[in-house]
Amino acid sequence: MREMFRKLAKDESGASLIEYVLIAGIISIVGIGIMIAIGGDVTTILTNTQGATGQGATASGAAAAG
Repeated sequence: MREMFRKLAKDESGASLIEYVLIAGIISIVGIGIMIAIGGDVTTILTNTQGATGQGATASGAAAAG
């Protein structure tokens, strides 16, 4: 029984996978945070561009008459 626990304690084959998953998770959290932070700015830019060109889009994607 002790030998089995010693083998499990020395086995590091799954450690790399766990490290990669943690890194991917951290990158995802940072990416989501950045998107949330700049999301309002992007919306403002697109709204201003839409107003300057006078072309609004409808829900169907067609240009609005106006």
